[in-house]
Amino acid sequence: MSRPPGLLLLAVLAMPGCATVESLFRPPPPAPPVSAPGPPPAARPPGPTVSPTPPPAPSPRPRAAPLPPLPPLQPQLSEAEERRLQEQATRQIAEAERAVQAVRADTLPPDQQDSLGSVQNFLAQAVEAFAARDYERARTLARKAEALAKDLPQAGAGR
Repeated sequence: MSRPPGLLLLAVLAMPGCATVESLFRPPPPAPPVSAPGPPPAARPPGPTVSPTPPPAPSPRPRAAPLPPLPPLQPQLSEAEERRLQEQATRQIAEAERAVQAVRADTLPPDQQDSLGSVQNFLAQAVEAFAARDYERARTLARKAEALAKDLPQAGAGR
């Protein structure tokens, strides 16, 4: 009894192995490129073999000096406006310092001790900003310090 050739092909493909239907119809992978052969060894002149001298190492490029940091951008203010901001910052820093002095630091639990540390940090940054003539930033930092300080137990307050 003879079997049709299609059935035989189907049976071969159904068997497990390396071949798949796709691999039967896929073109073969390209051959690796062939490099040009060098001159035969006999074509080289006789004599001592000297390896070629490697090219000199490139000299290190001189590094440019780092640029100095740029000062922070500040708006150009009139003298009157700068004086007004300076006075506001001075008042705000003084109010924040009074609020910090009113805190009962000796009775604060650890989490409020951390808050007091943040208040003192904001106040120190406000003073630094004032010294750098950044009055707007100084005022903002002092406001933060004052608001946090007022949330802490105050001396003379019955909390």
